[in-house]
Amino acid sequence: MAEGMGIQSTARALDLDANTVQSWLKQGAEHMDVISRYLIHDLHLTQLQVDELWSLLGLRDEKQQRNTRWVWSAIDPQSKLWLGFLIADRSLDAAQIFIHQVVELLAPGCVPLILTDGYKPTP
Repeated sequence: MAEGMGIQSTARALDLDANTVQSWLKQGAEHMDVISRYLIHDLHLTQLQVDELWSLLGLRDEKQQRNTRWVWSAIDPQSKLWLGFLIADRSLDAAQIFIHQVVELLAPGCVPLILTDGYKPTP
């Protein structure tokens, strides 16, 4: 999968059930989350770059429209450390939730300059 193969292709190549590959992927992701939480904390950053990207996710609804979502992301521009993401709408509530998630990674008293592209929430 690290080489770009999907779950079905990986299952065929390894002669496994796709559910087994999916289970392994989920276990690996959960393990990486625990490791990341252990290693990435009390960061002393001077800047954060925050942006949101428009994306189509999931299946079409009954009106044949795609599920529109925004992927929020934050990065330290000096170390290139990716601090997190959130899949949500483009509301002020989503922006505040995301910023609070990122702030939890910072050292107490750390107040970095947060740079964005001039975010204006959609109603």
